[in-house]
Amino acid sequence: MDARDPGGWWGDAHDVNGSPAAVYSIVLRTTGEILRPGAARDEARLLRHMITLVNTDGGFYKYVGSPSSAAITNVALVALRMAMGEARSRHWPAAWLARNDALDGDLARAISAAVDRAKAFLRAGPHPTPPAFEWDHKPLAALLAARVDQRIYYPPVPFLDPEMGATVEAVPWLKHQLHTLLRHCLPAASILYRRVRTRNHLSRHAHRLLEQFEVFRAHQERAIQGLAAQIRAAQNENGGWFYNVFYTMLNVMALSEAGADLDDPAVRRGFAYLRSNMVPAADGGAFLSLMNTDIWNTCLAVSSYLDIAGHTAMDDGVRPAIEFLLRWQSDNGGFAWASASRNIPDNDTTGFVTLVLAQAGRTARGALMASVARALARGRTFLLANQDGRGGFSVFKSTVAPSRPGSQPLLGQCLFDVATPDVTSRIVMGLCRLGLTTADDPIRRAVAFLLRTQCTNGAWWSRWWAAYVPGTAFAIFALAEIGRGQGRSDPLVGRAHDAARRGAGFLLACQNHDGGWGETVQADSNIRHAGVGSSTPQYTALTVAALLRAGRPAEDPAVRRGIEYLLTTMRTDGGYPDEPATFTFAAGTFYYAYSFHSCVLPLQAFTEYLKAGATRAA
Repeated sequence: MDARDPGGWWGDAHDVNGSPAAVYSIVLRTTGEILRPGAARDEARLLRHMITLVNTDGGFYKYVGSPSSAAITNVALVALRMAMGEARSRHWPAAWLARNDALDGDLARAISAAVDRAKAFLRAGPHPTPPAFEWDHKPLAALLAARVDQRIYYPPVPFLDPEMGATVEAVPWLKHQLHTLLRHCLPAASILYRRVRTRNHLSRHAHRLLEQFEVFRAHQERAIQGLAAQIRAAQNENGGWFYNVFYTMLNVMALSEAGADLDDPAVRRGFAYLRSNMVPAADGGAFLSLMNTDIWNTCLAVSSYLDIAGHTAMDDGVRPAIEFLLRWQSDNGGFAWASASRNIPDNDTTGFVTLVLAQAGRTARGALMASVARALARGRTFLLANQDGRGGFSVFKSTVAPSRPGSQPLLGQCLFDVATPDVTSRIVMGLCRLGLTTADDPIRRAVAFLLRTQCTNGAWWSRWWAAYVPGTAFAIFALAEIGRGQGRSDPLVGRAHDAARRGAGFLLACQNHDGGWGETVQADSNIRHAGVGSSTPQYTALTVAALLRAGRPAEDPAVRRGIEYLLTTMRTDGGYPDEPATFTFAAGTFYYAYSFHSCVLPLQAFTEYLKAGATRAA
């Protein structure tokens, strides 16, 4: 584990697919950064690894195990053609699109072969993939291809023109309703799509006519500069945007399109952030890690450490990590998913940090105890202010879109930050550790939300981790938490226990013959696949811990078989095999692996098991 900021865990490097490297190559070319010292070498290293991220049919996959994506393959082709000097554009100097001299002979031949195979894959279409699978990357492919190759025709995207983007930013209620995932890329996309939308011949002629008028040109320039100001204001302390490389690359390109030069401070900090996320690959190349997850990883590590008997918050091995978390609390009391991103705190991370700090507060002393107490009070205020009218919690802000049992449609996920059972459960756990009970209205409303969103099979859906096994485990954790020390005389507590028992029944019915649990991403699209999949350490560890929290004894056969699975699959170094891609930003279309959980969740399951055994023995 690599601590970038003293005390914090960097953990995973997320090597998702070929598109981060491809987009970065396009950013280098369309901003002129490619002429800076070292940039051509960086591009060559990224492309060396990128051309290995393909399926046997020659197409680039969206995540390991997924079918080839025509959209991502198109993006990759743009980057590869530019690196080989095959791209042409009237918009940028020829030197920006010249062949990369850092490509040695073997790499150049490998890239040429990859281009030929990718073209053959695209010519063989149409491809048997569901429309939703391409939805999130198709606009990106259109944008990047049309910006580089002016001969490529793509239809206009009127929603993403500068004037519309500026309008969205200026109308508070409209801005609030758009999901943060979309809203944070809207200004950049609006600026960049200005060029793409004119590829339709009718809109092209209309724009040529309107551009004859000074008032129209001035209006459009004001809109673009207003969006550029929004982009600058949203930049994180670490130089990136929205703690991921995709949003950062789009914003760097947009600032350049709006007139910023390469020495612009925001542009320079953006490129520095991107380079900091460049990770060496075993094949001699490199990849851009999708995101930084150090806040979340640190919480996982601290929680598992403090769970073990005899460990305290004052121990040298964990106190710096707690201080790291305290350092990155936002002014409004929230926490962001990554350090140096205090301007975009979210409910989910704040709930998790609150849970961990409450855990640390039991054994903290002196100045650390006082700092933890202050952080907890501010975190509680932040969370309670963001509970929606139906009692649930979304990741960022509540919207008008209602929640319902089961998976949410892709368009709804992208447009609205809907409250979900997994996020609500994690926040309930944190609030309960702060002393709230079912006597408090926020907890009662949250529990009622969980009861409403339980599926008929007893499971709960998880928005950010496919699909029903994790959602059910988190709901059981939360419902078990609200029942501690409270009598069954409260009807809501009784209903919560009954719901948790049904959830445990769903999990027990899903146990595989090898003793473990697993689930595929297909469950996000069809509930009939809920709980069905080959066993994995992460799903098994999470399920075992949930069953123990639900009251199953340590000697229960299902629990013991789960523990035996975790013991037999552990490597000699204490780790576990690579996990499949099951974490998501948009369920049903894109997934990524989060292997750091494999270091932590089995340890937490073992700790729960030992605690349950000790309690039984006593």
